[in-house]
Amino acid sequence: MNIRIRDAVETDIGDIIMLRRQVDDYHACLRPEQFISADLYNEQSVKSYYEAEKSRVVVGVLPQTDEVIAYAVLNTERTIERSIFRQRSMIYVNDLCVSEAYRGKGIGRVMFQFIIDYANQMKVDAVELDVYAGNKEAVGLYESMGMKDKHRRLELKL
Repeated sequence: MNIRIRDAVETDIGDIIMLRRQVDDYHACLRPEQFISADLYNEQSVKSYYEAEKSRVVVGVLPQTDEVIAYAVLNTERTIERSIFRQRSMIYVNDLCVSEAYRGKGIGRVMFQFIIDYANQMKVDAVELDVYAGNKEAVGLYESMGMKDKHRRLELKL
């Protein structure tokens, strides 16, 4: 499916909030003991991403209608040098969301390739993100794009 990716503008905020709600609802179904279904994003929280110095918000739109069907929040980060760790720079994918109506159509792949290209342009060492193990579709996408486990966080439910 053909989409155009552009920097988000203020008029995209409502669409970003709606897409984020879909992600929050998905997580609430996936892990109800951990997540609640709530309207947690608002105009000010989305604006804070736009205004952050090392943050970039992009949207994927249908070329014919300019309908926002995906978005990503990308943060440029640098690790702190410690005795056993080298200093590194990365693009941290804070959010990557595709509208439910367009999932499984290659939109996530196009968005993620844009992120890889952007990371190369920024000359960082890596692209990193967090994903819940139960989100099989997202894990499958990221692995198919070459991502590998960096570390694991395990839990023991009591």
